[in-house]
Amino acid sequence: MSDDKSFDDEESVDGSRPSASSTPKASSATKKMGSGSIAGKRSASAPGSKGASKDGALDEDDFTRAFNDVPTVQIFSNRELEETLNKIREILSDDKHDWDQRASALKKIRSLLIAGAAEYDCFFQHLRLLEGAFKLSAKDLRSQVVREACITVAQLSTILGNKYDHSAEAIVPTLFNLVPNCAKVMATSGAAAIRCIIRVSRSCILSDLVFVIFTINSARSPQG
Repeated sequence: MSDDKSFDDEESVDGSRPSASSTPKASSATKKMGSGSIAGKRSASAPGSKGASKDGALDEDDFTRAFNDVPTVQIFSNRELEETLNKIREILSDDKHDWDQRASALKKIRSLLIAGAAEYDCFFQHLRLLEGAFKLSAKDLRSQVVREACITVAQLSTILGNKYDHSAEAIVPTLFNLVPNCAKVMATSGAAAIRCIIRVSRSCILSDLVFVIFTINSARSPQG
């Protein structure tokens, strides 16, 4: 898409320069992420460069580093945020888009979260609408798209807590399907995302769902 450059824009979610009178909302979510996210700068090292093994395996420490390794954006209105989220959903819902566009769209969600998107009325409604797109991304044939999907879901769960439980319940079965994947980056991304979700969730439904899926998968595993 010709306007995908706005996904890396450092000024506004729609790529436009803010007016002198425009003031973005302060982000409580940003404060949770620590001082590195307040500045919105990319981390000095690439995600996984310190903790990822040579075979591409990822863990929760790699995820934590990747949370903030995204372009900086600012949000100036509810309408602007809605337009951006609609664009993201359109890209993620169509696997005919280039894989790098889909990966950038997933990173953009993390950028928006750091910028305080959760303080806007439309954000949680759009998260529900994005559930199908997240599942499609986690099933992608490109490991980079799967990786970004898992990191994004993990960050949403970490920051939003029980407010994200419904969407987490929707994607957990897909994440479990990644675990036996022969591609290390996909398998370990799915496992790390599940651990992040379980750590912060207070949902009995989610806990029961994880237990049931784990039990079923264990029963299906060949006995050696």
